[in-house]
Formats: sequence, structure tokens, C-alpha cells
Amino acid sequence: MTEPLYQPASKPGIHRGDIYRFRPIPWLAPPVWLVEHADWTNRRASLRPGDLASDFRDRSQDNQELVVVEAKLRFVIVLYHATPGATNVSVAPAYSFADHKNQSFLQAVRQSQVPDKYYLPEDDGLGIRESYADLVRIQPMHRSFLSDETRIGRLSSSAWQALLVQYSRCLTKR
Repeated sequence: MTEPLYQPASKPGIHRGDIYRFRPIPWLAPPVWLVEHADWTNRRASLRPGDLASDFRDRSQDNQELVVVEAKLRFVIVLYHATPGATNVSVAPAYSFADHKNQSFLQAVRQSQVPDKYYLPEDDGLGIRESYADLVRIQPMHRSFLSDETRIGRLSSSAWQALLVQYSRCLTKR
């Protein structure tokens, strides 16, 4: 008998292979809006369109700017164990097949033929729709977004090993 792909989360803390539901995944795409005149006490700020290259070079004193970005709530898989005291954890966001219309792409993902995508079959018990973890969109996530209430399970040992093999294939293609 084969091991199931998903298993219940069994121990407290943040661990490799843990799956969390509906975490914010931001991305930076033009146009970029910069925050100016932020008054956090009164919860007021103004926005203006910006050019990151010139704004960071010409206006920023500490090479930092507040930027407004889009975000979408997605399932995420923890890729690197959170050591005690670490602020961020590396996660891979999951993208639903419902977001795609290209059937040949979806079939290739199902057959592990797309090196930077790891196939995640549907699981009604966990609320996971058929999807894939995007291994080129790995990003840090603040550990405060990963609470026990949002953790729904984890990858089994064999599924974790398969993800690592897929990730190594992804890295060799780059």
C-alpha cells in the first residue's frame, strides 16, 4: 500500500512540508505605487506612482521605500524549517489548476514534466483543490503568518522526497 500524499500536522511549530491555507502571497508588478507622508498614528498616507530605479536612487536616504503591492491568499508549503528565533520561513505558493486553461500544460504538470512545478492532487478533507507548488516563486514569509490555526496538514515523507527531487530538477534547468 502506498503512503498518502498528505498527512495530518502532528507536532507543534513550523516544519518542512507543512501546508498552510490562505496565506498572503505578494508580488511586485508595474505600475508601482509608493507610500508618501505616512502618519501611522492617524492611519493616513498618500500614494504616488513611482519608478523604483530612480526613486530608490534619488529619493531614498536608507535605500528603502514603502511600496503598495498586490497580494492573493494561497496555500503554501514550508520548504525550510524555521529555526527558533528566525523571522522568516521560505515557502512555495500553490496555484490552483482552475487558474489555467492550457490543458497540455496541466497534463504535463500532473506527469511531473514541468521541472519548476510540483503537482498537488485535490484533497477534499483538507480543502486543497488540484494545484501545483510553484518552485520558482519561493519566497520568505514572516512566521507570524503561519499559525497552528491555518496549518492544515503536511506532505508525507515520500511526497516530501518527491518535491525535493522536483526542486533539484528545477535548479538544474536554470
